[in-house]
Amino acid sequence: MFNASIVIELGDGNLSLFWSDHWLGHNSPCLIAPELCKLIKPRTRNTRTVDAALLDKRWIQDIIGTLTVQALYEYLILWEAAEGVQLRQGVEDTIKWKWTSDATYSARSAYQAFFLGSAQFEGARPIWKAWAPLKVNFFTWLAVKGRIWTADRRRHWGLTTDTTCRLCDQKDETADHLLCNCSFTREVWYALLLVIDYQSPPPSADLSLLQWWLLPRQDLSHDQKKGLDTAVMLVSWLVWKERYARVFNNLERTPGQLLDDILAEGGSWIRAGATKLAAIGWPHRSLTGTNVNGS
Repeated sequence: MFNASIVIELGDGNLSLFWSDHWLGHNSPCLIAPELCKLIKPRTRNTRTVDAALLDKRWIQDIIGTLTVQALYEYLILWEAAEGVQLRQGVEDTIKWKWTSDATYSARSAYQAFFLGSAQFEGARPIWKAWAPLKVNFFTWLAVKGRIWTADRRRHWGLTTDTTCRLCDQKDETADHLLCNCSFTREVWYALLLVIDYQSPPPSADLSLLQWWLLPRQDLSHDQKKGLDTAVMLVSWLVWKERYARVFNNLERTPGQLLDDILAEGGSWIRAGATKLAAIGWPHRSLTGTNVNGS
C-alpha cells in the first residue's frame, strides 16, 4: 500500500531504493521487470540505492542466475529506462504522497485510500453512527444483510425444516419479514408511533427493513434522524428477543406487553446516552399498562 501511494522525485538518489521504490515515474523496476527481479537477492533489493545502482551500472551485478527469455526482455526494458535517468548531486530525493493535493502524508488520506473503489452500503451510516449498545449495532448490521439466524437461514444450513414465522405464524421467517413485514411487528410499530405521536407510517408489507427505515429519514432534521435510527434498532432488537423467547423458552407476549418493554428499554437508553430519542417524542419514563391502542 505504501509503495502504491508514493511517487519519488529523484535528486541525488541516496534515499531511494533502486529495485523496490517507485522512482521510474509511477513504477519501480520490480513492477516493470518482475521476472528479472526474481533473480535479485532480497537483501540487495532492500539496500541498493539508486545512486549506488546507477554508478558504473552496478545494478547489472545484482542479477544472480540464468536469464530466461522473459527476464532478458525485461532486462532490456530496464536498461533503456535507467539510461535516461539524470541524478542531481546535492539535492535530496523527494517522496510525494499521492492521495493529497499538497503531496503530504496524512493518516486520514491513507485510511480513505484503502476504500477507493469500494461500494458504499446505504445503511452503514445510520447503523454505526446512531447511539445504541454495540451488540445492537452489530445485530442490526447482520439483520439488514440477512445474516441473523432466522428460520429461512436455519433451514439453509439444515438446522430446521419449519420456516414459519414464530410471531405471526403466517409467512416464511426471513430477517426482513420478522423485523418489518410481520403483522405482529407492524402492530407493535403502529402502537409505538401512536404513543410517541410520531408522524411516520408503520412498516410496509412490501418493503425491506432498510428501505422502510431510510424512506422517512429524507425529510427529518439531524436529531430526528438519529432518534429514528436508535428507535429502529431498539425495536428490532426487542422483536428479535421476543422471537428468541418463543423459540427457545416457550414464552410469549402480546404486542402490548412487548410495547411496554420497548418503552421501558427506550427510557433506559435515554438515561444511558440515547438523548436523540427525545427528538421523535420518546417519553423519558416507561409507560406501564399500555396496550396496542396506546391507552
